[in-house]
Amino acid sequence: LLSSIPSAIDVRVSRDALGFSDPRVLLRQLTEQGTLQETDSGDLRFHPLLRDFLRRKLEMEEPDLFEQGTARIIEHARKNQHWSEAVELAIHTDRLRVAAEIVGEAAPSLLRAGRLETLDKWLAECGAEMLETPAAALAKSEALTRQGRLSAAASLADGTLRRLSAHDPWRSRACFLAGQAMHLLSDDQRALAYHMEAKRSARTPYDSASALWGCFLAASELELDNAGDYLDELQVLTVDEIDGRLRLAAGRVLSASRRGSFAGTWDEVMALVPLADYATDPMVKSSFLARAGELNIALARYGKAESFLNQAIHICDELQLDFATALCLELRAIAEIGLRKFHAVRQTLDRLTHLSRDQEDPYVELACQKLVIQLALGEGAAKGLSAGLQAPPKTELQRSGTGEYHALLAIAAACIGDFERAEEMYDEAFSCRVEEEPALEPTETLSTAIEHGPGPGHC
Repeated sequence: LLSSIPSAIDVRVSRDALGFSDPRVLLRQLTEQGTLQETDSGDLRFHPLLRDFLRRKLEMEEPDLFEQGTARIIEHARKNQHWSEAVELAIHTDRLRVAAEIVGEAAPSLLRAGRLETLDKWLAECGAEMLETPAAALAKSEALTRQGRLSAAASLADGTLRRLSAHDPWRSRACFLAGQAMHLLSDDQRALAYHMEAKRSARTPYDSASALWGCFLAASELELDNAGDYLDELQVLTVDEIDGRLRLAAGRVLSASRRGSFAGTWDEVMALVPLADYATDPMVKSSFLARAGELNIALARYGKAESFLNQAIHICDELQLDFATALCLELRAIAEIGLRKFHAVRQTLDRLTHLSRDQEDPYVELACQKLVIQLALGEGAAKGLSAGLQAPPKTELQRSGTGEYHALLAIAAACIGDFERAEEMYDEAFSCRVEEEPALEPTETLSTAIEHGPGPGHC
C-alpha cells in the first residue's frame, strides 16, 4: 500500500523515503505479479486505477501511516527536485502551504524552460497560500511580467515586498521584480528606486547582479551620468562568468547607443558570440543576441543583424518572453528595411502589432508607429504617412523612444519638403532630454521614492 503513494517506485524511493530495508525483493514480486509495470523510461508504476484504489485504501484504513508516508515522499521528491511529484502530492493531501513553497523552489527551472502554463497551474492550485508565500508570489510576479501584464506584476511584487522584513532574503528579489515591471512601464524614476533598494538588500551574488543590471537600465533611460558605474560594479562581480560577460557586452552596446557611438564595442561583442551557446540563463543569451543585432544594424551589416535577431526571437518564443520579443521584432524589422525586404517587414510589423494588443508595455505601440514611418521612408513613400502618426506619443513613455519617434517624423517631413514641420519635430525630439526632471538621489529611501508603490494607473 505504501508503494502506491509515489507516482513511480524504485529501489531508492522504497529505501530512502518509505523505509523498506530490502526493497528489491518486494519490487521483484510486484513486477512478476504484474502489479507493477515498467515504463519506457525504466520506472516502475502501478496502473493509474490500481494506484488510486490502493492509495485510497491506505488513506482510509491507516490514515497515520498514509500521512507519514506522504510526508516522506514529498520531502524526498523535493530534495531531488522531482517537482511534479512533490507539488501534486502536496496539493492532493491539502498541504497547500508546503505546495506553495515547493512551487517557489521549482519556479526558476520552470521559467528557464518556458513552462509558464505549468507554473501558473500549480500556483493557482495553491490558492491563497500563493500570496502568503514570498517565493511563490514572486514567481507569479515574474510570470506576469513575461506575459506583459506589467501593472499586475508590479503590484504583486510591491505587495509582497511590504510584508517582508528589512532583512528578509526575498526582499532584494521583490524589489528587483517591482523595478523591472516599472522600467517596462516607462516609470524609470520608481524603477531606479526599487533597484537601488534591491542592491542594498542583496544577500547573494545573483541578487546583487540582478539589482545592478536593473539600476543600469533605469539609470541609462534617465540619462544619468553614473549609469556606467553600475555596469562597472557588475563587471567586478561577474567578469569570470559567461553569463556575466554576455550581459556586460549587452550593456556596453546599450551605453554606446545612448552615447551615439559604437566605437570599441564591435570587438568585445563579436569575441563573445561563440560563447553565447554556453550561457546558463536563456534570458541573458537572448538579450546579448538582440544587442548584437542592434550593433550590426548600426554598422549597416543587416544580414548578420537579421540572423542574430532571429536567434533571439526563437529563444523568446520558446521561453514565452513576450516583453522581450517586442524589442527583438522591432530590431529585426529595421534590419529587414535595410535589406529592402519590405514584405518581410510588413509580416514582422503585423506580428508586433498583434503583440501590442496583449502587451501593457506602452513602448510596443510606439515601436509599431516608428516602424510604419521607417518603412515609408525606406520605400520612399513619406507622403503617404497617415496624419494620425503626427499625434504625440503618450507622456509616460521613455524619452529615448519618444525622441526617436519625433526625429523620424522630422526626417519624413524633410523628405517631402515640409521644413517648417521638420524643424518643429526636431525641437520636439531635442526636448526629450531628461535634464528638466531631477534624478533620484542615492540617499533617497525606497519609502520616499515610491510612496504608494507602483502608483496610480499602475495597479
